[in-house]
Amino acid sequence: MLKKSFLFLALFTYFLLGCGTFNVSGRLVRPDEATATAQAVRSPTPEPELGRLAYVQGGDVWAKDLPDGQPRRLTSDGRNREPRWSPSGRWLAFRKGDYQVWVMRADSGAAYPLNQGGTVGAFVWSPTEDRLAYVAPDGALVVASAGDGKEQQLVPGTGGQPYTGVVRFAWSPDGEWLAYEYIAVEQGAEQPMRRAGLWRIRADGREATQLLDAGTETYEPILAGWVSDGSALLYWEDPMYSASLLADGAMLWRLPLDGGPPQSLVATLAYEDFVVPHPLGTDWIAVVAGGGRESWLGKQLYIVRVTTGEQILLSPPDQVVASPAWLPDGRRLAYVAMPAAEGVAGGEPARQALMQRRIWLVDVESRQRHPLTDDPAYRDERPLWSADGSHILFARLDGQGRASLWLVSTEGDEPVRVVDELTPAPEGSGYYGHVEWDNLFDWWTGPPQPKETVHVPHVPPPAPVVTASPSAPATPTVVLSPTSTPPPPTLGPTRPYTDAALGIALDVPADWEVEGVSGAEAHFTVRDQAGNPSVMLDLLVLGPESRTLDRALAEVERGAWGRYLRAVEPVRLGAFEALRLTLTPGEGRPTTAWLVVTPSGRAVAFVPGEDAARVAAVLSTLRPAGDGSSPVQQ
Repeated sequence: MLKKSFLFLALFTYFLLGCGTFNVSGRLVRPDEATATAQAVRSPTPEPELGRLAYVQGGDVWAKDLPDGQPRRLTSDGRNREPRWSPSGRWLAFRKGDYQVWVMRADSGAAYPLNQGGTVGAFVWSPTEDRLAYVAPDGALVVASAGDGKEQQLVPGTGGQPYTGVVRFAWSPDGEWLAYEYIAVEQGAEQPMRRAGLWRIRADGREATQLLDAGTETYEPILAGWVSDGSALLYWEDPMYSASLLADGAMLWRLPLDGGPPQSLVATLAYEDFVVPHPLGTDWIAVVAGGGRESWLGKQLYIVRVTTGEQILLSPPDQVVASPAWLPDGRRLAYVAMPAAEGVAGGEPARQALMQRRIWLVDVESRQRHPLTDDPAYRDERPLWSADGSHILFARLDGQGRASLWLVSTEGDEPVRVVDELTPAPEGSGYYGHVEWDNLFDWWTGPPQPKETVHVPHVPPPAPVVTASPSAPATPTVVLSPTSTPPPPTLGPTRPYTDAALGIALDVPADWEVEGVSGAEAHFTVRDQAGNPSVMLDLLVLGPESRTLDRALAEVERGAWGRYLRAVEPVRLGAFEALRLTLTPGEGRPTTAWLVVTPSGRAVAFVPGEDAARVAAVLSTLRPAGDGSSPVQQ
């Protein structure tokens, strides 16, 4: 996703920031000093009853033992987020500013930055020991041991080209391997072309193996993680690297590690908390299935056996669900549920509808379910289980948008507030109702435990079982008569955007930012007050010279978009003849894209993201580069 999509979570890896001076509550030390200091001050105090919480308040990281410990402030500069506990609970990593990641000894406060204070992209602790992996600015994958300062580059980078090298990675459940998505740039006949693939490598740097080659400029296999028995990887298929298409959902695939072909499973939104592997080393996953970017509509809870494709529906048709979490023994799931909000597009109606979100529990075998919370003053989110299954921690938003953390017994007692304030709080309703709560808190529930008993869900004979299979390509319906679109709204202050390599220009709102490469792609975004980007429009170059719309359409039908193409309609787009394509990525809600052949002879697709009316107004200004006139009056 991002913050709104996975695209933006990876993109910030490649933007550099000079190191400033930051304040932390503990003193700045070398990594080896952090370990020595901690050993000197550590006392043999017992572990907290329900683990230890790290959270963000006022932009600083705080820690608290649960259920009733005293809060401790760990930083003091107001520029921190994404706290992450190490498996032992002795170390805490967190992001400082937009680019640095620091590692702090939890008991002494001694802290040091990764990568010598340079830029760090994604970072994740090993599930079994106090080592973390991170992505360097050039796309290299690096593993660092907490405390001793030792770092090892496992995968080399690509020299810092945007969105290349390692863009995502995930540890195997046993901590022995890392899977990663790698994007290389190859020189094509006319321009550089991206080639994406999925790989795995041992955590000591040996046995790097490519598992999937997605080809050149076809689709991006977005790594979702591992199946918990270690037998396969999970990934989403994003056609043509389009964040706009991805926002409406994508097909989830299983990639077996024994060399077999990938298998499609179910369409989901590309959120980490929508695809959750079983905790005890089985081939089951919990999935929030359904397309469309609105998280308040058309989302149901399934458990899926990925080796066979069996799917078991656990939520009723009148519920819309989010964020499932397995009980540590795998017998129950906690999840977020609300009534479906039909006809809601966003804004205040969406906020009011989302206030009906509650925490529910469901038994996997019996499918008996019941609500655990029921306070109309709050919107309940992101449930997490304690190690013994006795309590659930969850986030809440009140009617004024104030965020807090609560703890509730699974026996049905009243919830208890354990953190009064998470700030900066999520803005508005989140991205179509989805909030990245991992930016604001993390719960260490205890050291890793050996997995002795594996509980595989039983499928009763009368239960409806659906076998997932790859969707068959559909034959598009071609509408032969061109249609006209209604007059677009005015755009207000604009500035021209020109791609000289393609020979096109258009007018974009002054608050839009542009990222991309001339002649290849461009992503137009708008940032909210917290700095989070929302994709407004993608411009994607589809391949070599097409010259005509008929040839361009034939290339689309043969390529990654072919399986999702449902209808084609001739239209006028600014100064150009165009084709309006109706696509259903991941069998989700229909999405529109416009196909144009530019003066350079290259075919491009424009894929809208947010605010369709405003995007239509922008596209109505499309014209050849060098033509100062705009097809619409500003």
